[in-house]
Amino acid sequence: WPKRDKGKYRVLLDFHRTLIQMRRQNPAFMACERDHLELQGMNDQKILLMRRWCEESETLTLFNLSLQDMRLRTRLLPRGIWNKLLDSSEESWMGPGSLLPAQLSGGETITLRAQSVVVCSRSRE
Repeated sequence: WPKRDKGKYRVLLDFHRTLIQMRRQNPAFMACERDHLELQGMNDQKILLMRRWCEESETLTLFNLSLQDMRLRTRLLPRGIWNKLLDSSEESWMGPGSLLPAQLSGGETITLRAQSVVVCSRSRE
């Protein structure tokens, strides 16, 4: 615990604080009903998509469990414009740097960094 304010330990603590803050601020993360949760796995690419929603709030979390960067067609994502909230591959989290734009929408190909998680949100209207 004394190392929590130094180097990679500080980054990890800040990462967890950011996740906790996102959960407190976003109704889709606060709702725990299974009927408001959708999972889609792509075993061949080791990618998992998790969509959660509650009232007007909706989140999409993309997990790349592969040891390699993976390309993904955004047509597989639910329709709309998704705003990136967090990308574990960003340099601020000691990652190699994100390859994703600030917003994701249909029709493009994106690259998820190896062993990363990306959290996006949108309003359901």
